[in-house]
Amino acid sequence: MQQPNTLFLIARFGLKGTDKVGVLESHMWLLDPADIAMENVSFHKSKSDRAYKGGKILGFRDATDEEFQAHQELMENSDAGSMADNKKLRQIIVFQPTRLWNKLWPASAKSKPMAVKALGFVPPGDA
Repeated sequence: MQQPNTLFLIARFGLKGTDKVGVLESHMWLLDPADIAMENVSFHKSKSDRAYKGGKILGFRDATDEEFQAHQELMENSDAGSMADNKKLRQIIVFQPTRLWNKLWPASAKSKPMAVKALGFVPPGDA
């Protein structure tokens, strides 16, 4: 089995542009060191859909207080619960989208029905 190289995320709230052409940012995520070690990111609206956006991770940055507050309001409005007490690695993913990225959610992660993130492998030629 291949070592995971891609962070798969359920993200229904869209992405943000940056001042750099061809670079996007995610909304805030609570990530652990294994997540941050990934090379690629794949955004899905559900586990049964192909990715709507994905590509090579350029880096991560800490979420600002304003971004955290906006994320907190978004979570409370969607009944997803609060993250107010969890200060662990509040990160924004900075990535370069790959044209025609349409990866499937990894089969190994489908056994966790409530998961909103998973690690999986995408062959280098496909990324």
